[in-house]
Amino acid sequence: MKPTANPIQHQPDTFAMKNPTLSSLLSRHAQLTVQLAALDEQIRVNSDARDTAEADRAQAREQERQAIAQIEREAPKTPGTNPEYIAQEADRDRAVNAARRLEAEARTRLNACQQRDEALSIQRRALEQDRLTLCGGSLSDLLTLQDQIEAARVEVSRLDRLIDEHRAHPAPDRAPVDALDEQLAALLAKSALGEAVQGELSALEKRRAAAQTNHASATEQAKRAGLLVRGLEDRRAVERARVADLESQGRIAFAWQVRVELDRTIQDFRATAERLFEVRGTLLGLAKLTEGTEPDLARQVKALIDPAARQSLRITGPGLDLIDDPAYRERATERERSRYRQAGLRLPE
Repeated sequence: MKPTANPIQHQPDTFAMKNPTLSSLLSRHAQLTVQLAALDEQIRVNSDARDTAEADRAQAREQERQAIAQIEREAPKTPGTNPEYIAQEADRDRAVNAARRLEAEARTRLNACQQRDEALSIQRRALEQDRLTLCGGSLSDLLTLQDQIEAARVEVSRLDRLIDEHRAHPAPDRAPVDALDEQLAALLAKSALGEAVQGELSALEKRRAAAQTNHASATEQAKRAGLLVRGLEDRRAVERARVADLESQGRIAFAWQVRVELDRTIQDFRATAERLFEVRGTLLGLAKLTEGTEPDLARQVKALIDPAARQSLRITGPGLDLIDDPAYRERATERERSRYRQAGLRLPE
């Protein structure tokens, strides 16, 4: 059976030679993610401080407004000079000044928070841009990472099976010991009453001791099984966290791989589109030149380029503005005329 071609392998695997390894890129991505999380926390704390400063400033303004309103309400038409009036006026002035000091202090804090918020936002945009520009790693690196992900998943499945097996360990059965205790109690009573058969008590006590030993051993085994399950569960938690981390890295690395392929394909698309329009223009120009001498050939060329609907080709997008319009066709025709003239040929009238 003929092997199926890998659709990605047509591109040379040169990322490892030109760029850092996938492992170092992912480590850098993780570092930037941690830094962004820490910066987001600083932004949150600063936002809370800004909200507090805004609330304090609004409260101080309200206190100032109320103090001024009180002065206006209580001010006599003719200001007096008695000590009581002067003292009240001084108290009201102090209240206004205190409110203004609080407002100024809150405004200072608010301005500081706004400046810090701007600085933190600039830092965050820079870190985010650094993280967004990370890209690279070879295809073989990505395949190795995916193998690691699969191996980690297999390990978690193996731990799941082991946990289920040892969790199914039967609990120790005390019923045999309890039954022998009942028999021993009855036999001891007979012995005390002089009804027991000689040797019977000794034999029962031996059986009871053996049952207790078996139960103690089973209890210890069950305890060890429980401890084993707990240890396996701890190990599984670590492996699950590792799987989650590797899967996250895998998604990032796959996105990088696709981005590299996409960037290259976009460049190929642009070059192909431009080449298509160049060749199309050549055909149109040549067809135009043959209209007078070979009209049938000119019609065949136009039929090849323009389908029955005679829709003009148009390819536009970022960095592309290729439109088959009359101006484009005129330029294409003139280009072919010029090419023939430069070759020293005279064009037929």
